Amino acid sequence: WKEVEKLLAGPDGKRLHRDAIVSNIVNTMVLGSLAFWFAVDVVATHGPYTFPHQVVNVIGVLMVEGFLYYSVHRSFHKVRGLYWIHSYHHKFHKIVIPSSANAVTMIEFVVAYMTPIIVGIFLTRADRASGIVAASVIGITNAFIHTPGLEDSWVLPWFLVSTKDHLAHHQKSDQEFGAPVLHFDRIIQSITTGTITTTNTTTTTNCQKGA
Repeated sequence: WKEVEKLLAGPDGKRLHRDAIVSNIVNTMVLGSLAFWFAVDVVATHGPYTFPHQVVNVIGVLMVEGFLYYSVHRSFHKVRGLYWIHSYHHKFHKIVIPSSANAVTMIEFVVAYMTPIIVGIFLTRADRASGIVAASVIGITNAFIHTPGLEDSWVLPWFLVSTKDHLAHHQKSDQEFGAPVLHFDRIIQSITTGTITTTNTTTTTNCQKGA
């Protein structure tokens, strides 16, 4: 609540907070409901699969969604002429509140939020239950990484996105593009260079064999 109070007390804060609430209603209740129906009832297989198969499906969806979101999100920042799609979300830069998680343009919500999940379900041939679990994990973690106060609540493995990681992106938007579950910046870095750079530090951990 402290962050909300700070936002409301700032210049144009009340309008920004109101717009965030409206965006959440339109994106999650309207666009999100349509995407959920399409993903679960049209794209997903009806199954049900065995539990081990479902676990593989959930991980697969999270991996596909994570890579696609990372790619699209990075493009918004790096490709000239695309940032206008994403700029509204970065009005929450100094002060980030949980409702800013889905405070994005409708285009961004469809292209960057919903489409990667649908593609992930399609490519992994996930059943309905797996699709629902994967989408739920993505939605919950998206809220967590936009909630100040959770930065030091728990220590996550380097390949997962923490609240601290994503808040760093809001403050300095030329880094930390991966979200909301898998930290594809570090995953790609570890594959291509054998190193991992953690948030807000200059420490690099060597991941190569024999190091």
